[in-house]
Amino acid sequence: MRAIDLRIKCGFLAFVLLMVATQLSAAVPASRAYTSPEVHGDGTVTFRIMAPKASEVTLEGGWQGPNQPVALVRDDKGLWSVTVGPLKPTVYAYWFNLDGAVVLDQANQYIRTRGVKSSVSMVEVPDAALEWMVRDVPHGRVEMNWVKSAVYGGETRNIWVYLPPGFDARAKKKYPVLYLLHGAGEMYLSWVESGKANLIFDNLIAEGKMKPMIVVMPHTDSTENSPPDPPVMAAAGVPGQMNLVRPVDYVVKEVIPWAGAHYPLLAGRKSTAIAGLSKGGALTATIGFGHLEVFSQMGIFSAPTQAFNTRFASLVSDAKGTNAKIGLLWMGVGDSDPVATKGLRAFDAELTKDGIMHVYMETPGAHDFAVWRWCLVQFAPLLFKGGT
Repeated sequence: MRAIDLRIKCGFLAFVLLMVATQLSAAVPASRAYTSPEVHGDGTVTFRIMAPKASEVTLEGGWQGPNQPVALVRDDKGLWSVTVGPLKPTVYAYWFNLDGAVVLDQANQYIRTRGVKSSVSMVEVPDAALEWMVRDVPHGRVEMNWVKSAVYGGETRNIWVYLPPGFDARAKKKYPVLYLLHGAGEMYLSWVESGKANLIFDNLIAEGKMKPMIVVMPHTDSTENSPPDPPVMAAAGVPGQMNLVRPVDYVVKEVIPWAGAHYPLLAGRKSTAIAGLSKGGALTATIGFGHLEVFSQMGIFSAPTQAFNTRFASLVSDAKGTNAKIGLLWMGVGDSDPVATKGLRAFDAELTKDGIMHVYMETPGAHDFAVWRWCLVQFAPLLFKGGT
């Protein structure tokens, strides 16, 4: 009887599980029963979206010029699709427009998440040679830390920290540190999720091109729960909408001391670097040039920052002394960036005229992570190679 009872119970349990699975399956929208984006071997990409009631669907992406939508074609079930390319291997942001409404790709979980701006879908066109591809190498790890901030009114904020392969908190080994800053509207996770910074570091370290280092990635933007910002910094060269007062205080007064207290960091400016993209690049210039007693190396990616001789007149008046303090000043931008190309070219010319040593590079691209990944790949191997 026990064997019969057991078979009955097992049969009933299997029936219940089947019913639950059926209900869950029914709860998944039919719009998920397709693939998008679908990257083909020849570099072309097919995008799809289920929208039976839409009358017009278009696609825009980072491979296009601005405001150059591509129309999708509808099948008899209401599935819209289009194939583009072939595209150059890299990462692209994209979005759909359904009858005037901008929407994400509902079949794609890879999203460039932004805090106060619209998020966008992302697609990778792979190439094994790219430094941000997953490879069979030793991998570091990324730690998530929740830290209370007095600068942000008692808010508990997230700081992500990359630890290189082989890191052991119990060991006595100490590492140089890079403070890596996101752009306006981005978040603490941006450099990892969208920039693949951890994979770039893993691969460069495995190739012997980059020194193992700890990388601190704080969230430097205000949130909807943050207290109102103080008056906008009026210094020349800082765009009016770019408030850097609170982020500067946050990084200098809170993030740096916190990192030093919680991770085994090498002391001294020779072992301390800072870099950032877009607003994070402007923040890098403000913090780095303003605190050369802390930093010796800086990376400015796609940042519309200039007027150096006005903001830092004392550094210009003693160019020789300034150059003795800066071990590395690296700047990079996409050649068709509507936000930063013109401004960073002017900054390059200004620094050259002022006699401030630096490296300036351009790559094909606009204001996006395809450019910023490239910047990080160029910049990171140059860090902590000696110098002041």
